[in-house]
Amino acid sequence: MLAAFDTPPLWGQSLISQIRVEPSIVVDLGAGEGELIEAASRRWKSARLIAAERNTSRLSLLRSRVPRAELLNTNLLSRSAAKVLADGKPATAVNPR
Repeated sequence: MLAAFDTPPLWGQSLISQIRVEPSIVVDLGAGEGELIEAASRRWKSARLIAAERNTSRLSLLRSRVPRAELLNTNLLSRSAAKVLADGKPATAVNPR
């Protein structure tokens, strides 16, 4: 089992505030409790949000915190996360793990 590291809320907000582009897609790989994707949701209202997490209990928390995010229950070593982005649109990867 891989160790989990949850991003503290202020770090998530700080990291998102440093991004100087207006992304059409934001991807949070290993979203955990959703601090980064939630901060992205507040900043980029029209961006497509994708959060990948393998822990199903964390997915439930993510669903309640960021209802508009697309959630993937996936092992990031599989191909399912990459398939979501197959439409060819550019993405800003947030929180790659």
